[in-house]
Amino acid sequence: GQILRQKFRSEDIVARWGGKEFFIGMYGLNRQAGVRRLQEILETVSEEFDNCELVQVTFSAGVAEYPEDGTDIESLYRAADEAIERGKATGQDCVFPAQSLVGNISQ
Repeated sequence: GQILRQKFRSEDIVARWGGKEFFIGMYGLNRQAGVRRLQEILETVSEEFDNCELVQVTFSAGVAEYPEDGTDIESLYRAADEAIERGKATGQDCVFPAQSLVGNISQ
């Protein structure tokens, strides 16, 4: 959580969403820019915890864009969550866009 707060802009929203999940609202970014931004965060998290034996950290993210993928928090969350599940199926830490984007971008 601390890494996320440090890496995002003051106008972005970083909040815990359930036990292991976070919600990040990135103002003014389209889906592709959001994917790139979260891939940078994935790299930072991987570097930070790469050789840590005390804790295992994984990072999978789904990126949904308003209003293309949903017009309210719940529909955006569902679109991002479906993208996360597709990413987790690869067995790797990754960032996936919501399904409405043609082609997948992943780590």
